[in-house]
Amino acid sequence: LGDVYKRQIIGAKQAFKIIIEAFVDSDVEKLKPLIDYELLKSFTKSISEREARQEKQFVDIISIIELNIVNISLNDNIASVSIKIESEQIKYTIDKNDKIIDGNKDVSEIIKDKWVLERDISSNNPNWQLVNILT
Repeated sequence: LGDVYKRQIIGAKQAFKIIIEAFVDSDVEKLKPLIDYELLKSFTKSISEREARQEKQFVDIISIIELNIVNISLNDNIASVSIKIESEQIKYTIDKNDKIIDGNKDVSEIIKDKWVLERDISSNNPNWQLVNILT
């Protein structure tokens, strides 16, 4: 069980970084297999609004301080895992004139998130999908 748990934690850390980077880069195609349809609609709307304002977001994940699985459940064939993620990030947004309008490019902050991932265990697809983000 220890090795399985370690692999899940490593996979969750990788997924966290990939999803954050794809969102920041407005890469909807990269997000599609990683998040469920409803969350994808929300992400796409945020990306479209940001692009319409001609803003660019930057996120540098300095480290993942802590990642813990807080709940695991199985309902029919759907496995659900809730994870708490505490990370150190530099986050900021610039406008069309390259002026910082949110955040700080020189100071990191501690971000605490709770993500819920799901996977159909009867499927051959080994990937988990992000279905909810709670802050």
